Amino acid sequence: MNAELAMGYSYIKLKNRGGFVARMKLAWEGPQDGNAGTGTHEGPGYHNVLVREERTIDMKDQVHFPDGARVTSTRFVVAGRNIHASFIFTEEPG
Repeated sequence: MNAELAMGYSYIKLKNRGGFVARMKLAWEGPQDGNAGTGTHEGPGYHNVLVREERTIDMKDQVHFPDGARVTSTRFVVAGRNIHASFIFTEEPG
């Protein structure tokens, strides 16, 4: 599969390097105390990431995850295998 996922401190980037169409969606659930709830995010222009395109989701400015939220990133690959990843989002100190 020729899709590349890059994660930095505050972003997730999908680079579509294959001969397929991909879609990227984020879902989260708040920390164990349950105060932050749940949600999903699929930004404008993320429904169809075409061949040789890339998209970046800024987790601090676009989505506003609560500190300690469990985030699941799903890349849906049309006519291919879907890719899933999970992580805990924490704010950078300072």
